[in-house]
Amino acid sequence: MLRQLDQLPAEYLPKSDDDHRVFQELWQPLVDLACVLQRDVLELAAPFAQGWGQGQRVLANKLGAALDFDAIYAFARATYRYSVYPALKAELAKRGQPADVAEDPPLAFFAAWFGQVGLRRLAQMALQWRDAYRQFSLERLGLRGAEAAASLDWLPVVGGAAGYSHGNYRVIELTSHQALELEGREQEHCVASYAVKCLTGDSALFSIRERATGKILSTFEVDLRRDRPLLVKHYAQGNQTPKPALQAVAERFVKRVMEPTPIQRIAAVRDARRRAGAPVVHRLDSPDSQESELTAQEQQRLAEMLAFTYPAEVQRRDVSRYLERKGLLNLFIRTSGIDAEQVKIAHTA
Repeated sequence: MLRQLDQLPAEYLPKSDDDHRVFQELWQPLVDLACVLQRDVLELAAPFAQGWGQGQRVLANKLGAALDFDAIYAFARATYRYSVYPALKAELAKRGQPADVAEDPPLAFFAAWFGQVGLRRLAQMALQWRDAYRQFSLERLGLRGAEAAASLDWLPVVGGAAGYSHGNYRVIELTSHQALELEGREQEHCVASYAVKCLTGDSALFSIRERATGKILSTFEVDLRRDRPLLVKHYAQGNQTPKPALQAVAERFVKRVMEPTPIQRIAAVRDARRRAGAPVVHRLDSPDSQESELTAQEQQRLAEMLAFTYPAEVQRRDVSRYLERKGLLNLFIRTSGIDAEQVKIAHTA
């Protein structure tokens, strides 16, 4: 941390205890995000040039919410999964160039799509996606109204400790039905149906993610009904057994973060969740139920909901040409399918 401070221009140096606190909270996430976006970290840190504490407060006031790096990563990944990936796949097929397009966003995607976007705008876009997807999710459940939306969000058990980093991994608590839906769809498991267990106060659900890119690696459940929190389930993609390193992260989190949480807080959170969820819990699937697949119309709607993210120089149905102009198209084609260089040659012919 001292080395990082030595390298900062004078205007970015923390000048008060409040500045130091915020700097310690935000600097590493800013560095990670800048690396992913291939940006100078000071460009992203521009909102804090006049003071870290003041910058955080001003940014929160303008956003109407706290700055959430996890939400930015989740939104960026959703942009690829629900809009860019299907558009790219359809374009190549339509041009007679069927290819095995990568389902997971290549690292180059983040810089290509969001590399010129400032921190405040990124946070605004993440909130716009969150609100739009919440409405989409409610409609799929046959629910409507602010009360139903509020009932499908629940209090975190561990509060500010929910964003827990260990090495290259980060653990976040999943505190809404929408978050469980998106987690389950990307991981190809049934965690979305565990909203019932969260709203009845029985369980807390957590996601282990790659710290630098936000990629979901595994999901685990902690039972809250016992004398102390207990890790009961932990799955990687497709209900596979997580790698030992991920299992170690989950166990460490439960021991170091969950177990020290006062039992009174856990009891209070469980009661609050039950009260909040009462209006909607009967409308949700039972645990271990498979989520219904998205229809073609729903997939199209999700793609259109994310059209606002497209860079100015790319039109909605010109993703492949945009990537080609940037020399990136081959990075989006998995080598297990048609040879990426063949696609590139055919595309430019």
